[in-house]
Amino acid sequence: MEKVEMVRVVMSFLGSLGFGMIFNMKKRHLLAAAAGGMFSWILYCIFESYTGDLFLATLCASFFSVLYSEILARIRRCPANLYVIISLIPLFPGGSLYYMMSNAVQKQWEISKVYGSELMMYALGLAMGICLMSALLDLFHQLYRRGKKWLLHINI
Repeated sequence: MEKVEMVRVVMSFLGSLGFGMIFNMKKRHLLAAAAGGMFSWILYCIFESYTGDLFLATLCASFFSVLYSEILARIRRCPANLYVIISLIPLFPGGSLYYMMSNAVQKQWEISKVYGSELMMYALGLAMGICLMSALLDLFHQLYRRGKKWLLHINI
């Protein structure tokens, strides 16, 4: 791993940790949520380097982030939103948004369009990853509850 990539991984952890502190997250949840942000960033970097596709990398990283958050929330018996929000922080496309707006203000429309399309790929990947994984987890949870009720009605 290069030095620059290592710095980005550490910064994703520290950035997630900082947002957790801003949101007054309890100390017992803070490190696990920040670790989720770091892991989602690592996963994003891996998928982006192999595929070269921003949308797919963001989709897979947000899939992982939601799954990680739901599992941790079940283990620690707390709302999953605590972990989801903090672990998604490194994936937000701040740079693309800044450069799109900066070029739009300077009336450099072509460059602004490029960054705008990049921003849409990030945003779509995040939104679809969150929605799809949440829907899948809800479906599995409902199937599990139905199976449990079905097993109760069997007389052996």
